[in-house]
Amino acid sequence: MLINTYQEENYLHLSIEGKFDENSWDEVTTLISDEDNPQYWIITEFESPEESLHADMVNAIAELNEYCKENKGLLVLIGKNEKMDKIADITQTLTLPTLDEAIDYIFMEQLEQDLGLEE
Repeated sequence: MLINTYQEENYLHLSIEGKFDENSWDEVTTLISDEDNPQYWIITEFESPEESLHADMVNAIAELNEYCKENKGLLVLIGKNEKMDKIADITQTLTLPTLDEAIDYIFMEQLEQDLGLEE
């Protein structure tokens, strides 16, 4: 399993290749909980969702989603297929078809927070 990270100004993009397991979750946790630069706005993309989405992954996505919500951030999964939609339903995570749409969505959410428009 390989996790590629792309740090942008207002979000962290995680691109995950291969099978995701408990050790993978530990690696993701280390990446996002850096004391100097914690990440709460995260876009996650699975290079091979057919191989990597399973029970451990569902639990990891649910935990990551809760972590983001607790810190007034957002987790967005990229990909629109039956398996991703099912994972999104189970974990109550937002799923968008493309990286560009995810970036735009996060930008708008952050703008609403900054302007105090959040309900």
